[in-house]
Amino acid sequence: MLVDLMKELQAEKSQTRFASEIGISQRMLSMIYIGRRRAGLRVVTGLVSRFPERRDEIIASFFADHPDNRHVQLADEVGETDRILSN
Repeated sequence: MLVDLMKELQAEKSQTRFASEIGISQRMLSMIYIGRRRAGLRVVTGLVSRFPERRDEIIASFFADHPDNRHVQLADEVGETDRILSN
């Protein structure tokens, strides 16, 4: 589950610091953690930017959290994110 992975990556950092590192607000992070919002491509992009060594795990967790395939169309955008991050 992506939320569990996010909490692992946050480790001992405050929500405010971690959210800033991945490019979202603390409020958004809190809403994701309590289940009011789902992490989207912006969160995935921020996580991959901050933790490139965990890229495959982050992306797999994101898609595992979306079994209804609503976000499968984002696969091309994730590929575009990879291209941008590799430059």
